[in-house]
Order: sequence, then structure tokens, then C-alpha cells
Amino acid sequence: MPGDRLLLRRGRSWKGPLRIVSSGTRDAPIHVGGYGRGRPPRIYGTSSCVVLAGSYLTLSDVQADGCSWAGVEITGANDRVERSLLSHNVAGVDVKSGSVGAKVLDNQIVDNNKMSVLTSSPTNDDSGAFGVTLHGDGAEVAYNRISGSDAFSYDYGRDGAAVEVYGGQGNNIHHNVAVDNHDFSELGNPRSADNTFAYNLVRSSLATSTFLITRGGSSSLGPVLHTHAYNNTVYLSGSSSQGFVCNAGCSPAILTLRGNIIQAAWKAGYADAPFDENNDIFYGGRVQFRRGHRSLVANPRFVAPPLNLRLRRGSPAIDRGVDLGYRRDLTGRRVPLDGDGNGRAAVDLGAYEYRLGPGRR
Repeated sequence: MPGDRLLLRRGRSWKGPLRIVSSGTRDAPIHVGGYGRGRPPRIYGTSSCVVLAGSYLTLSDVQADGCSWAGVEITGANDRVERSLLSHNVAGVDVKSGSVGAKVLDNQIVDNNKMSVLTSSPTNDDSGAFGVTLHGDGAEVAYNRISGSDAFSYDYGRDGAAVEVYGGQGNNIHHNVAVDNHDFSELGNPRSADNTFAYNLVRSSLATSTFLITRGGSSSLGPVLHTHAYNNTVYLSGSSSQGFVCNAGCSPAILTLRGNIIQAAWKAGYADAPFDENNDIFYGGRVQFRRGHRSLVANPRFVAPPLNLRLRRGSPAIDRGVDLGYRRDLTGRRVPLDGDGNGRAAVDLGAYEYRLGPGRR
């Protein structure tokens, strides 16, 4: 019934699935969580550990661990997954086709590194190792820490993504910290459109990793229209790392980049045709695309990479951005600030807004 609560005792484990089919309402959601002291209640060991099949459901403060598909599977509308530990599954959270308005907030999404398809033949079907998969629409994925989405693949060598978009539309992925994932996001399926990535911090020391992969209409998995990446900070140190890849007919209708700092060792970025890019900084490897006139190839001057990717005083990223409507950076600091001491507040590039110290004008 709307407003009901199901509380699981902390420190205990249950074999799943926990399937919630009833629905709450906007004003009286159904809540599933934990009580007592100790580690979060753990649900484990089935296809999907938790299935949110109703609408207006909130799952919080649990662990969904070691399932053969998803830690949490969302099929309903306006469901929330919060402050939970989602680990050792194929997908930490799977937002199914038909789901609308899901929220995945403030979770630890860790080592979801199982493959759902892993075959030596055919040679283009391996799949898995997802932090979050978005098949549904209008989801918000924010304030999470996503790490370890990386697994062996016969077809690709390695595979996995912190946030995989396959058929989802209008999803908003922002203010996440992603560490050592094979990709931060790969987008496919012609239904996918209008997805936004903003103020995310993405770093990886894996040999092969990429911030963003998308494609145009010459791919059987495209076109994926209107992907926007705003004010992300990306630092990829692996020898085969790439900042972004936009192929099979990249264009301004496929990809927009604004306000990002993208540093990658092998390629800072690749696009097979011009797209909508400006007001970014690229550094490290090859720049294989046509840059906008306000973009730079320059050392962004991070404080202490890879662990501290805030901006150092004098960084070319300070006050170089454009106002895209965001009012808080990755740490919650107000945006924009006057970072260069000229008396005018302007947005910085990347996920961190620089604050000029007292007396430094």
C-alpha cells in the first residue's frame, strides 16, 4: 500500500529475488530499507537481486550483491535507488525499457564485472560489466561512485561501462565519480537520444578505457542523436585510452561537447566528421577531429593528478567556460565564480570550479 515500509535487519543476508510489485504514490512512496546497526542488509545470488516492478518505490541502504544479472532491476515508473552498495553483478542497476523517471542517487556501484554474454564465436556479441544500464527514459543518475566496470571479452579484449545507454532517451547523468571503468559511457540503439552527461569526474589507469563512445547512422547501432557532454573532467592514463570516439557518421546532430577537460594518453578524441564542439580543453594524445575556435590543446594544470583533478591557479580552464545553466560543481561549490580575479564571475571548464584565495588578485 502507498506509504508502507519494508525494513530489513542490518547484518543479515537473504537470497533473492526481492520483488516489489505494489505501487506507492508521489506523496506516499513505498520504502524498502534497513534497520538496526551494522553493515547494510544483503540480498544476493539470483538473476536480479531486487526487482522494482511497481511505481513510486524507494530502495535505500541495502547491498545487492553477486547476482547473475542486476543488483537492482527497475521496470516501474518514478522508482528510486539511493545510498546502496551494488556489487559483483552483471549490472549494478538495470533501468528497463518502459521505465520512466527512475532515480539512481548517491550509491556505491562497485566491481560489477560479470559478463552476460561471453563467447568466442560469434565475434561481436559479448556484453556485460555495467555499472548502470539505461534502456528506459527520463532517468537521473547522479552523485554515485562507480568503479570496476571492466571485464575480459573474447570479442573486444575488454568490455564494460559505468553507464551504458541502449535505447534510453532523455536521461541525465551528472555529478558522478567514475574510476577504472572500461568506458564511462557507450551509447547504441537508434532509439537512444537526448542524453546528457554533466559535471562527472572520470579517471582510469586501465590500459584501455574511454570516456564516451557514440555513433552515427552508418552503424547498425545508430544513429544515436543529441548526446550532450558538459563540464566533465576526464583523466585517462592508460596506453590505449581515448577521450571520446564518435564514428560511423559523426555530426552536430550526434554529439555536442562544451566545457570539458579531456586528457587521454593515446587519443584525446576521435571523430570521423565535424560535430558540435567548442570551449573545451584537450591534452595528452592525438586530437583527431576538428576543434572549435574556442577550444585549446593545452595542459589543464591539475593540482595533483590522478587523485586530485581540481584546477591549479593559472590553469587555462579557469573562467573559460560558457554558462549552461548549472549552478553547482562536483563538490557542491557555487558556479560561476571569479577565478582569475578580473572582477567578473565566469564558468570554469571541467567538473571543478576554481575559487581564488584571499588576496590573490
